[in-house]
Amino acid sequence: MKFRHFLGLFGAIALLILSAYWVILNHDILTQDFRFLQGWPVPVWLAMFIFFLAGLFLMGILFLIDAWRKNLRLRDLTRQRTERAASDEALEMAVFFLLQDEEEAAARLMEVHRAGGSAGSEARLLEVCMALRARDYGKAEALLSKAAMETDSHLVPLLRSRLHHLRGDFDAAAAVLEGLARDLPASLEAMVGRKLRRVYMDAGKWALAAALQETVLARTEKPEERAAEERLKVVIRYEQAKQIMGEGKDKDAASLLRLLVKDHPEFVSAWVLLGEILHRDKEDEKAVGAWQEGFLATRSGVLLHKIEDLFLEKEQPEAALEVINQMRFKVQRDIIPRFFLGRLYYRLEMMEEAYRFLGNLRTAAPHSAVLHYLLGSIEERMGKGSQAAGSYKRAIVNLAPVQNEYFCFSCSTPQRDWSDRCPKCRAWNSVEINFKEEIREDELGLKVSPIANPLF
Repeated sequence: MKFRHFLGLFGAIALLILSAYWVILNHDILTQDFRFLQGWPVPVWLAMFIFFLAGLFLMGILFLIDAWRKNLRLRDLTRQRTERAASDEALEMAVFFLLQDEEEAAARLMEVHRAGGSAGSEARLLEVCMALRARDYGKAEALLSKAAMETDSHLVPLLRSRLHHLRGDFDAAAAVLEGLARDLPASLEAMVGRKLRRVYMDAGKWALAAALQETVLARTEKPEERAAEERLKVVIRYEQAKQIMGEGKDKDAASLLRLLVKDHPEFVSAWVLLGEILHRDKEDEKAVGAWQEGFLATRSGVLLHKIEDLFLEKEQPEAALEVINQMRFKVQRDIIPRFFLGRLYYRLEMMEEAYRFLGNLRTAAPHSAVLHYLLGSIEERMGKGSQAAGSYKRAIVNLAPVQNEYFCFSCSTPQRDWSDRCPKCRAWNSVEINFKEEIREDELGLKVSPIANPLF
């Protein structure tokens, strides 16, 4: 037994003995009558016990009232904090939507913010957003300096990074985002990660973007959002391969591209670049093999075009005809291989063969301007004037259809040349042969899978 326990027990026994002694000494007094009312005598000891119980009961009531009042104050504080947090998050999201020109969504969130009772810097932050949208960077910087003195909101560095980003100072934008505190709310943490990734992408720092994309993916739980992030990971890896290729590291770039097409065989640009690397390294057979494999996976005419150009560059048109003809028998929908065969015969001045292949496509692609232009040209050379006139009428002569051979499936913009990324909407994997008019992609055998450019 510990010494303090012994002292406590000893004191309790001593107090009990002392109390008994006092009761014995005052027995006569304690047994006398005490009257609460006339005719209601009780012993003094019982009256004292009743007073003790009454005092204990009163203390209990006062304790319960105090606890109830404290609980009410705590609930009120919790509610205020919750409303303030919801209000602050609504402001953050309102600014985010304003940066993306989603004004209606931003207005609804601002109503939530005002209902939360928060005041102060939101007007200043919204003015910053409007200045950024108007590209008035001087005004935005001045407003941000004032806002930084009024609030410690995470929105201030976010907007500052946006200002640097729009000015093209990617290093400064990245430094601001990287310097943000790590104890961010979950919603802001995800937003900061995506904004930093976009800065890396626009700065051409694809290795950093690829590493950060893995972190973003690990934090993304919703299936639809995760699917979008996986698709964006494809283009980041592709751009990383392009950058490595530009540094003269063809083997490393080819290895990365092979991994990419293995996981994502629908990504046309990766097949194109892989073949170009092999062609540049004088491995033409492997380049043609890669483009053939890519065509079977995507049905993209761009890959047949690459095969055609490679063999014509080597002055081997017969080899081009043979390879493209092989592709015709390996796919179920052979409209695109037949078109390329016909066009290649046309380029080789073999009009009879060209007309045989292209003429059979009239019903399959009745609205293809390129097809009818070629048919009109062939018919004209073959002396079929009336038929040539009919074909020319079906072609969009004033748009020079042969020059607008490609089409962006993401923003519907015609293109003169193929590119791995649309010059207008900046989407990847979206530019294809211009058969878009009224024939469905599945009827062509195309497997078009555009990947949109992510918003800041």
